[in-house]
Amino acid sequence: MLSAAILAAPAPAQVRGRVVDAADRPVADALVELWVGSRQAGAAQTDERGAFEIAAAPSERTAMLTVRRLGLQTRTVQVASGDTALVVRMAVQPVVLQPLSVAVPRRPPCPNREDPRARALWEHMRSRYWRPGADTVFVFGFMEVRRGVGAKDDAYDPRAGRVSTGWTTGALVLAHPELMRLSGYASRVDGGVGERTAYWSYRQLDGGTMQDFTGEHFGTAHTLSLLHQGDRTTIAFCPRERMGRTGQVQGTLVLAPDTTLHLARWTFRTPRPDEDAGGEASYHPPDPALGNALLARETVFWRKTNPPGYYFEARTYTGWQRWTLDRPITRPADARPAAAQPPGEHR
Repeated sequence: MLSAAILAAPAPAQVRGRVVDAADRPVADALVELWVGSRQAGAAQTDERGAFEIAAAPSERTAMLTVRRLGLQTRTVQVASGDTALVVRMAVQPVVLQPLSVAVPRRPPCPNREDPRARALWEHMRSRYWRPGADTVFVFGFMEVRRGVGAKDDAYDPRAGRVSTGWTTGALVLAHPELMRLSGYASRVDGGVGERTAYWSYRQLDGGTMQDFTGEHFGTAHTLSLLHQGDRTTIAFCPRERMGRTGQVQGTLVLAPDTTLHLARWTFRTPRPDEDAGGEASYHPPDPALGNALLARETVFWRKTNPPGYYFEARTYTGWQRWTLDRPITRPADARPAAAQPPGEHR
């Protein structure tokens, strides 16, 4: 009797089929669910041929088959009694993702830590140069300036902007600590000229001498940390104090193997409106004939303008000479009218 009852029991229903796309190509890894009313009666996943098979108990109620696959529209089809070779076609449904927002800091973060090794290297470097308090050093040289408004990278493109030439002279006494303490590296001004909105003046570091990297105020106002030491050493400098009414700078100094200053890079930090401004400069080795003054080879300066864009100045200096009362100012023989090139290693 038990054997007869087992033989009389109905066999589980087999729901088989294939899932394909609109071009009849098999859809693998689709989730196929068999529902009877609100009850899930079975589930399976399609193989590489798009085939599936679900064993479910027989039911007199209508069964529904739901097929899901990322990137395809979900399909729900009715399973009629006796369906054993279903073909479910799915249409493409692009996956819409939320827009990706990437916040790129305008200036890299500063280490802002004091490293005795970096401090010692900086002190050794500055000892190679003239400093305020000694005999005043007057220098002059031939300068070529390329100015323009465009993208920031245009500051490094010798084809961008307009080129003018002329003389530059200076008494290198710009790094007095009291002057730098009062004026900072940027000072607030109102108004503007043309497309250049002059919210801030950067006169302390947009000129050609840029003596302050070896000055007393620079060392007092910044922490110095060692980023890399090798043939060329890189020192990071960061403002010690919180933002005041004047601007600050942060950046790096690259020292040559003899510890003289090879390259400086900096960005300005200002109170509101905080602008995107900065620059870099490469330097000549110190020369006793020029009073060991810190003299630039090439400089680049940029600042954001309104409407969006950048005002830039790229300068090349040729034939720095020391000026004396008995020597007339004449154009150096090696001055060449060549387009300003960006400082080496600016990338």
